[in-house]
Amino acid sequence: DVSLRGEGSSAVVVISDQGPGIPPDFLPLIFERFRQADGSARRGHTGLGLGLALVKELTELHGGTIQVDSEMGRGTRFTVSLPLPALRQLDQAERDATQPSGESPLAGVRVLYVDDVEDARVMVSTMLRQYGAEVESASSASDALLALQRIRPHVVVTDIAMPDRDGFDLLQTIQSDPLWSELPIVALTAQSGIDDERRAKAAGFRSYLRKPVDVDHFVSVLAHIVSHG
Repeated sequence: DVSLRGEGSSAVVVISDQGPGIPPDFLPLIFERFRQADGSARRGHTGLGLGLALVKELTELHGGTIQVDSEMGRGTRFTVSLPLPALRQLDQAERDATQPSGESPLAGVRVLYVDDVEDARVMVSTMLRQYGAEVESASSASDALLALQRIRPHVVVTDIAMPDRDGFDLLQTIQSDPLWSELPIVALTAQSGIDDERRAKAAGFRSYLRKPVDVDHFVSVLAHIVSHG
């Protein structure tokens, strides 16, 4: 259960469950990094023991506090308190960061974005749409090849390390088709070595961008490629 209430000048979020609870001797340690109540090799839950440590650090960075209460057999309750001025500043900062200024540099540009990671597809697609692009995403090289006929993109952006068929395979398949041989393809990848970039450019990628991507540079690169071919 999740609830939200105002309390003085703070917003208070309470997250509670009816689970097995947390042992009393572990409660003082619960926000420490790499701590887990069950550290055995046969434990039933995955994870590194970092999640709650990060929650605490992020909460305190915003001037807030987090508390935990638990009773064995009767569940656990986390209470997060955040000062409202900090929330307003954060909200404005997020709006400023996600709203491009001036004209949309990718207005009318059709982008096909290929990545096997769903979170990456959502994030990059949302970001490009904020700059005016029309975005179609695909989770694999095979899906991307089907999407080509449907949306006829101006540019393809693809991850390189994907299962089954990677970004190089996708590039070669597109380039071998006379209909799409001139279509610009951009690599957006976590592979950051100099040799990786050289290989990608030698294979025919128009540009090589590293994750996490710099938004302004990413948009600038796409706009330049589309306008100059």
